[in-house]
Amino acid sequence: MLISLFTLSASLYAEETDLPQEIEKLNESYAREIARVLPPIQEKYIEALERILENYTKAGSLEEAIKTKEQIESARRWENLPLEQFRSEKNENLSRSEFENWLKTKSFSFRGVSHVTLEFDEDTVRWIVGGKPQEYDFKVRGKRTVVVEGAQDFQLEFVDDLSSGIFKSNIGEYALTIVNR
Repeated sequence: MLISLFTLSASLYAEETDLPQEIEKLNESYAREIARVLPPIQEKYIEALERILENYTKAGSLEEAIKTKEQIESARRWENLPLEQFRSEKNENLSRSEFENWLKTKSFSFRGVSHVTLEFDEDTVRWIVGGKPQEYDFKVRGKRTVVVEGAQDFQLEFVDDLSSGIFKSNIGEYALTIVNR
């Protein structure tokens, strides 16, 4: 949940090109702030919905209870945020080849054991740690999954609208910061 929020804000600037470094840093800070501020608000909203559900259940109002339960589940998936203008629906219908081309226009970073930046080309991805790039092969699998092939396979999984993604390894999962190259 937090992953989506963090990269949602960063991805709002994905259409900008050649931003000055100060603006990129500001955008990343803005994304972190949104990821910090929104979860407590959403949690209070869910708690209020749960109180309403309890009242409907006690009153025997089955239909209202079911609708409230659906609203709670939707809130837990962050689907009911009143932020429609921030969603990048245009990316949801990208074909696989369009997705592969999109990968080449972005830099993806995360902080695991160390800070890592990934940059995709035709058939390889540059894995940059401490300014020392290494190249690995990668493959797109499914609609929005990328497998980086190496000593172990790593995965990047993106939501359909490409507003956020996660990096998965055998050590853990990390939110991706997505910026234009």
